[in-house]
Formats: sequence, structure tokens, C-alpha cells
Amino acid sequence: MKLKAILKEILKGIIPALPFGNVIQTINENIKEDGYTPSGAINYPKLIMYIITGLIVLGRLLGVISNEDVLTLVETLQGVQ
Repeated sequence: MKLKAILKEILKGIIPALPFGNVIQTINENIKEDGYTPSGAINYPKLIMYIITGLIVLGRLLGVISNEDVLTLVETLQGVQ
């Protein structure tokens, strides 16, 4: 029981220290601070865009999609209004 609690506290310290560790906290704060939704409520359109952007970046880093694919996707999304 104590080992589990100690590991949990270690992870709480390690995650913010990593380069991507503060991303989770930033997303959590950003999806709750917007004029679109009441204070403290989750802004689902913004959350969906964070997820889509994360998937695009992950796909690019893993080599699943190319730069041309990303540019095509961006151009397509710019045309949608």
C-alpha cells in the first residue's frame, strides 16, 4: 500500500519535469477558460481540436504522415467555414 502511494508521488514529480509534462495541465486549464462555455465547464470544440492536433503531431513524429499530408490537411481545413 505504501509502495503504491510512493510510486504515485514519484510520478507526480516526474511528469511535470518532462518536456511534455506541463502540456496536460495547460490543456486542462485552456479547455476550461473560454467565453464559449460557462466558467469551469469544458469547452468540447476546443478539446476536440487539441486531440486532432495531437494526433497530427504524433502521426508526423512516427512517420505515418508526411509534411505534404499535413499541408494538404491544413489547406482543406482552411477552406471549411
